Amino acid sequence: MRRGLAASPVVIAGSLGLAVAVMSGSVDAAEWYLNSRARQDLSYDDNIGLRSAEDEKIAAFGETTSVGAKVGGRSPSLDIGLDALFNFTRFPSESGLNSNDQYITFTPAYTGERLTAEVDAQYIRDTTRTSDIEDSGLFILQNRRREVRRLAPRLVYQLSPVDEASVEGDISDTYYPSGDIRNFEQWGGAGTWTRTLSERTQALASVSGFKVNSNDSGSQNTTYYAAQVGVGHVFTQKLRARFSAGPTLARVNFVFASGGFRFTNTETTLGYGFDGTVDYQYDERLSLQGRVYRTVRPSSTTGVVLEETGFRASGRYGLLQHVSLDLAALYLLRENVGQSVRGGRRDFVSAEPAVLWRLAEDWDVRLGYRFRWQRLDDVDGAPDASSHSVLASLTYRLPPLFMSR
Repeated sequence: MRRGLAASPVVIAGSLGLAVAVMSGSVDAAEWYLNSRARQDLSYDDNIGLRSAEDEKIAAFGETTSVGAKVGGRSPSLDIGLDALFNFTRFPSESGLNSNDQYITFTPAYTGERLTAEVDAQYIRDTTRTSDIEDSGLFILQNRRREVRRLAPRLVYQLSPVDEASVEGDISDTYYPSGDIRNFEQWGGAGTWTRTLSERTQALASVSGFKVNSNDSGSQNTTYYAAQVGVGHVFTQKLRARFSAGPTLARVNFVFASGGFRFTNTETTLGYGFDGTVDYQYDERLSLQGRVYRTVRPSSTTGVVLEETGFRASGRYGLLQHVSLDLAALYLLRENVGQSVRGGRRDFVSAEPAVLWRLAEDWDVRLGYRFRWQRLDDVDGAPDASSHSVLASLTYRLPPLFMSR
């Protein structure tokens, strides 16, 4: 039997439908719209599961057909959107990796003179073949079905011309029908105060926390708290940056049974976190973004709380009028939190250069190459694993439809 309200997609769908009906009735002079798209991806990966040289590797061609649409309505004060994406993936030589995935997101938002309120309600039904690549890297080839239900409300209030306060929540439930991967739930929230010091500079302070209950039997429960202070600054019209840092506290309670006895163990870990971003718009043709961070969060696959240090970078360069070069790079270091012997370390690197060609207003072609590398556990002789992929995609965006009343 599944747990609570989050266990019923019917209840969630009914609640969202009611919210749409109520909000739609209050939209005056609304503009309703429908945006839809279709995409076909082809790929070849020489090591889909990121296996080391000591293990058997699986190489295969794959294809994914994606169909998506966003329907919504907007007015001066309300914006309602429902986005749905359906992926159908097939590997002709490896049928055990086939899947059909659904991603549904409902985003009602209200904007007033001083108050902004919005909600992200999301339902995900995919597999570990995609969701676990940047997470633990252990369940990629198992291709286990995953279901996620998430609700994230947010309120932003303008206290004064220079002060702004925001409060946000995050409730999610992750479920594996196969029963051989740990289910988990998360409840969390954060509060942030931002003060404008000048036309170019902002100061901020935030507090956040969450609780994770892993497994139906509660074999691992984690409570996490963090506080950060920081500053954001616009150096020029082309360059802006933001950085915040502060202490963290994680308390992990383990419950396990052995020989007919029940044991508990609690670990407390003090640490620190930070988050820095840089945006650089050199001109209309070249843009660069970077982010460096250290945070604690539950694994999206297992629910085990991880300390993550990472660096992300992306950029785009307009080579010709309709041709651009893209680059995305990522480095992640993850370790388990709150255990006497800190294990489960994973180093992960991903780099993906690509060429994007806009054939017409509604058609895009993308050709790319992707490199991935990982190392599990920081011990001598630990085998590395890497993969090389060739990617191609064709995207068609149907002409949008609009209706006003």
